[in-house]
Formats: sequence, structure tokens, C-alpha cells
Amino acid sequence: MIIAGEIYDERMKRSIDSVLSQSYEYREVIVIVSDSEDAPSGDASVTFFPIAWKGLPNALNVGVEKGKGELLLFLPSGDEVHSEFLEKGNEAIQLFNASAFHCTTMAEKNGAIDSLIFPVDSGGRFNRKLLMRPDVRLHSFLLRKETCVPFSSNLDYTWQWHMLLESLKEGKVVARSGYVGAFTSATEFSAAQESEALREELDVSNSFRSYASTPLSKVRYIINRSRRYAQYLRLIEKEDVGKDMELEEKMEGEKLLPPFLFRINRH
Repeated sequence: MIIAGEIYDERMKRSIDSVLSQSYEYREVIVIVSDSEDAPSGDASVTFFPIAWKGLPNALNVGVEKGKGELLLFLPSGDEVHSEFLEKGNEAIQLFNASAFHCTTMAEKNGAIDSLIFPVDSGGRFNRKLLMRPDVRLHSFLLRKETCVPFSSNLDYTWQWHMLLESLKEGKVVARSGYVGAFTSATEFSAAQESEALREELDVSNSFRSYASTPLSKVRYIINRSRRYAQYLRLIEKEDVGKDMELEEKMEGEKLLPPFLFRINRH
């Protein structure tokens, strides 16, 4: 279990408490933090590694290098998991000889439920379906260490999705939509951040377009990509955010559906 955050604070403490309360007996908890002066030292199963902070992806990569277990749970500071997450995840992975376990995430806002982020359907080719789901949360997965690739430090918004796409391109994933095992805070973006996140998402989905290898998955890919590009265009038009001319030129060369078909999604 790898927890990472720039400072040790109440958010990180909640993450640590959630993994220490696991019903699964074996646990190795690695905490990557730039400042651990205030961190407690009472639990022998928790090891703090102070580092020069270079971002969350880099911190989690350091955690993977330090870890010795066969299964990995990544927890960005502030995120939490249910007390039976490891037990259920390990059981499913071993039973089905899978590469990962995946559950529903509850996003909270002001102490109330904001949304439920259901797992990607594990039927058929998982990577094709994951290509359409940039909203999945990293800590809703328990992963075999041998399948994990390093996190990219070149992405600001989609580095979790990118890592999962790369790591689970061939593996079997056990999804449990009826089990709410991961908890997070609802994220709010400014217009500039949202447009940048969409631009980054379009770049990443283009990098993995080969996953849409069947006629039906290609149609779904085009529809989804067209919808997201239309959303990007509406956002920069409405909020007067500068256009990415390189992205615009690239998108014009693709056979996408006209943006006006997706005006219904304005709100």
C-alpha cells in the first residue's frame, strides 16, 4: 500500500488510518512525503520515506521501488479505502488469476455523496472499455506489481488513467460494481484547468487508439472522442481560453462527428 503526498497532514492521516484498519492481515504500508517531521512512529508496519518533492507520479514511482509485496494499492493523500478492500481484492485476484481488482468509488463533497464512479465492465476486452473511461480512480484498483508500468511525470491530469491503460492492456480484471470500496473528494476545476484536462485526455486517447480494434469499438471510440472534442471547443469558446492550435490541426485530420451534434451536452 503506497500513500503519497507532499506533506503529512489530516488528509494523509485519513489515508493511513484507512489502510491500517484493513481486515486483511498482511500489509506493508509505504508513505512517500516531502516533509515527515510531524509523522507518528507508533506502527511498525508503516514506513515513511521523505523525498525531494517532484510531483505525485514521481512519488508513487518511488513507492513502487521501495515496496516488496506482490500486490499494489496506490493512495494519493486524502483518498481512502473500505476496511475489506484488500481482503476482497486479494481473494478475487487469486480466485480468477487476474491482474487487478476494480471496485466502485464514492466521491464526496461537503460531507455528502456527490457521485458514484462505477468500475469499468470486466466482460470482454477490458482495455477497450477503459479507453472510454478517463474518470476511473487509481485507488479503486488493486494491481499485481508485475503488471504495473511507471507513472508518467509529463501528464498533469490523466497520469492515473494513462498508467492503467498501459498496465492493463492485456490483463484480466475482476470488477465489482456492487462494492463501494474506494472513497475520494469530488474534484472541482477552473475553466482553464478543465480545458487543459480535456486536451490532455484527447492526446492520451489518441495514443491508445489501437485498443479500439473491432468495428463496434471503433464506432464507440469515434463517438466518445467526438463528444469530448466538442466539449473542449465549447469550453474554450465560452470561457475565452486560448486554443491549442496543434491539437486543433490534429483533430481536423480525424474522421470525427461534427461538434454541433453534441450541443445537447452543453449543460
